[in-house]
Amino acid sequence: MKIANVSTIKNNLSHFLNYVKKGGTVRIIDRQTPIGNIVPIEAGAETSSTILDQLASQGLIERGRKNLSKSFFQMGGPSSSGVLEALLKERDESR
Repeated sequence: MKIANVSTIKNNLSHFLNYVKKGGTVRIIDRQTPIGNIVPIEAGAETSSTILDQLASQGLIERGRKNLSKSFFQMGGPSSSGVLEALLKERDESR
């Protein structure tokens, strides 16, 4: 296990993440007080998609049924004033 303070973690995040990928654990300290650990994910751990599927099956969230149109993500996309209009258009097209 490696121990590092917050500023060291911020300045060397890639180094610590590579260490964790190889199975190591990093303890984060703030003013000599441990505040957390960075640990590798266990094999077979749930993915974010699996977690979202579980929440949807419990009725806690509703998964999207359709991908947003490519035009929504084009470079320069809708202006901030046109975001609402783009979302309403997308909603109307999916009905």
